[in-house]
Amino acid sequence: MGRRSRGTGCLGCITVIALLVACFVVLGLRLAPPVVRSILEAQRKRFLDAVGLQADEPSYDASQLGYAGSQLSESQQLVYLKLYDGITQLVEDFSVLDATNDDVDVAYRALMRDHPEFFWLDGSCVYTYAKVSHVVVVKPGLSLPLDQVPQIKSRIEAAADDFLQSLPEECDDYTVLQSAYEFIISTTDYQIDAEQSQNIQSVLLNHASVCAGYSRAYQYLLQRAGLFCAYVEGSITSTGEDHAWNLVRIGDTYAYVDCTWGDPTYRNDEGMQTNGIIYDYLGVTTDELLRDQHVFSTDETWPSCESNELDYYYRYGRLLDSYDEEVLSSQFWEQSATSESTAAWKFTNDDAFQAAADALDAGTFLRSDLLAIAESRGDSQLRYGYTVNDALRIVKIYW
Repeated sequence: MGRRSRGTGCLGCITVIALLVACFVVLGLRLAPPVVRSILEAQRKRFLDAVGLQADEPSYDASQLGYAGSQLSESQQLVYLKLYDGITQLVEDFSVLDATNDDVDVAYRALMRDHPEFFWLDGSCVYTYAKVSHVVVVKPGLSLPLDQVPQIKSRIEAAADDFLQSLPEECDDYTVLQSAYEFIISTTDYQIDAEQSQNIQSVLLNHASVCAGYSRAYQYLLQRAGLFCAYVEGSITSTGEDHAWNLVRIGDTYAYVDCTWGDPTYRNDEGMQTNGIIYDYLGVTTDELLRDQHVFSTDETWPSCESNELDYYYRYGRLLDSYDEEVLSSQFWEQSATSESTAAWKFTNDDAFQAAADALDAGTFLRSDLLAIAESRGDSQLRYGYTVNDALRIVKIYW
């Protein structure tokens, strides 16, 4: 009995000491600078673990793992979720326990690709590593002061709500994809020196941006609508410049969307668009994207998109397997009644596309239909222009 009593007394003493140490550490946590505070927190946790007491562990919401986050290792995913938790607290710096600089860096870059709502971050970050405690203090780079974030966030959310409320009631998912594409392009001008061009406020508030802003805004709107959309980083073959676009999914079907290249202001293209929008880059396949000079970065593994089901031209019956003048004529008049003097088609194979391109070069493509348009306008001469996109097998005429 005496031995058991002494044993219980020793355990009680250890417990009391542990609690006292924990209390002193907690006091230190409140008074110390961030780096010291983080080290003390790590030491408190390890001391409590050593004496058999469990330190309080915060819970993290795994649903916040986006497409990039889902491809991280399990330990990096935990770091990702800790970073998400720290960023949402709107503090200048915070600590991540039991991590390395490398893991934090990989997780932070994935987080930036998955969460366009963090518009106040510029993508840079400073990490301070305390080796003795395996603590990384994270200081994210800011694109604006933190005290301005709540007010700007409210304005961004209001703009997104306006878009969502503009959608038809009970519309299908594809309508949301197309409507977000149209909304961004019709309200935004491509401007290389646009303010805040790397985040969503450039599109949703300032209405001028570059590819990063376009792609993050598209991702943000679709995520707000409850749809899958990932931010894709890459480059353009002909120029070598960085570029960004999106991966979308409806059901089990994936496709790519490039809002930037869908905006006529990007290339100052006249006559290539329908109602002010180029639909060529809504729902394209991997092969088409690669043929059209897009190169993927190696940070993520991307699905091979082979289906045309989300392609704009397929959606509206203008994705053709053959060069059929009767079909083209019928669709020409359908389009002329609804568009701004533009008609466009896409072909599934090189032979059909080349037949259409050759007819355009020879001046025989829908010649009688175009003459009828000229006569209806009282024009004495037939005037029209055309473009061809070899990579995507698209032909367009405008008059």
